[in-house]
Amino acid sequence: MSAHREVPMSLDNSARAFAARAVASYRDGTLTPAIRAGVQERARLGITSRSWAELSAEELTAHQYIEDLLEETAHPDRPDTAADEPAIAALIRLSGGNEYAMLPMLVSPPDLMQNLRAAQREAEAS
Repeated sequence: MSAHREVPMSLDNSARAFAARAVASYRDGTLTPAIRAGVQERARLGITSRSWAELSAEELTAHQYIEDLLEETAHPDRPDTAADEPAIAALIRLSGGNEYAMLPMLVSPPDLMQNLRAAQREAEAS
């Protein structure tokens, strides 16, 4: 038996796919630069968040980037590598399966990895 529990496929696949693409892009090093470039482009174009907006520019950019990955990936709900599965499961667990609740963790990568490691340790202990 593996050291982690797999997320069942009956889970809302959109949240699983979002988490899988987020984890893969974080792992391959494209997430943070994409967020940074997107925020810079928004600033260059003079696009600002509305005062009532609940998402930061970073969160909006991360969401758009991951949505683009979902569209261009054949099976977005599948992990790129088996090693991604614990992080995907932890991200879903920490966010309650809500892709918008994942965004604050995604735009703060040190927090992301710290939170995912803590959730993984918790899952392994249970």
